[in-house]
Parts: sequence; structure tokens; C-alpha cells
Amino acid sequence: MDPDIQALQKRLNMLEKANRKMRYLGFALILGTVVLFSAQCRNSRILEAERFILKDAKGETRGGMLLTADGPALEFSDSNRTTRLILSVFRNTPNVVVKDANGTGVVVLADVPTGPGLMLYDRSGNPRAQLDVGNSGPRLYLEDAKGFSTTVGSYFTGDPVTDNKLNAASVVLAAKGLGVFWSAPPR
Repeated sequence: MDPDIQALQKRLNMLEKANRKMRYLGFALILGTVVLFSAQCRNSRILEAERFILKDAKGETRGGMLLTADGPALEFSDSNRTTRLILSVFRNTPNVVVKDANGTGVVVLADVPTGPGLMLYDRSGNPRAQLDVGNSGPRLYLEDAKGFSTTVGSYFTGDPVTDNKLNAASVVLAAKGLGVFWSAPPR
């Protein structure tokens, strides 16, 4: 046999042996990857993270789900990047906040320790209306820009004698600086 053919045959045998080893190694690598991914796919219904960001088609952030030290929140923003809606559990209090185009909270729905309530604010962030269910019963509170207010339902002045008279069946008219100036039943 020709020495060149023998050398070529020897090199061919070495390449075939190396090729077999590479195939076995590749097969083992593929098998290991499949096992790893199948183990992860068993819990495919669970996705864990501290934050999820929602982006629109332009890549602008329009909302997200996040977890802070105060609790979880789901936030949505308008096209101007102003947060307009927040659904959260803030310090163990579930609430929904609706904000205007300037980012001022204008509607708050919350379940506070004394009971559920709905607060409405003007564009400057001043409270204007509140409907809540407190420890002593329901209350509707309305206040205008001049500080005049009306309360229907439970009203509390801090004076136990007066507060006994102004129970859940009361209507109270008051003004900032003047206090209660009319009530039914009378004080």
C-alpha cells in the first residue's frame, strides 16, 4: 500500500473517531438542554417578576405592574406619559385613583379601616365630595370652593353631646371658620 494512502487512511480514521465523539457530545448537550427547558416548562403558568412594563407600538411606556415596599400597583399612563389610573394595595389599603391630565388625583375609591369611601377632588386637588361608610354609618359630604359644606348622614364635631344629636339621620351645613351654622335635627 502506498505510504500516502496509508497516511490518508490514518487521518481519516482519526477524523471519524473525533466526529463520533463530537456527535455524542452534541447529542448529550441537546438532551441536557431539552431536560432543562422541560423542567422549567412544567411551571409555565407561573411568571415571576418585581415589575412588568407596558409599552405601546412606539416603544413609549404606557403602564406597568410593580411591587413597592408599600404594596403592589397597576398603573396606566396617557400618551403624554402622565399616570392617569392606579389600582393598588397601598399599605394594606386597596384603592383606585383616577388622575386628570395634569396628574392631579380627582377620584379616589378606597377601603380604609373605618370603611369604604369615594372621594372627588377638583382640578386643584381640593376635596369637593365624599361618600363613605364610617364606623357610625354612611355620610355624604359636599364642599364648594368658598369652604361652605353640607353633610348628610353621620357628622362629627368632636363634642360627644353634639355628636349624639347629629347622628346618621342628620343634615349639617357648615363653613370654614364659622363651623356648623345649621343642622337638622338642631344642635
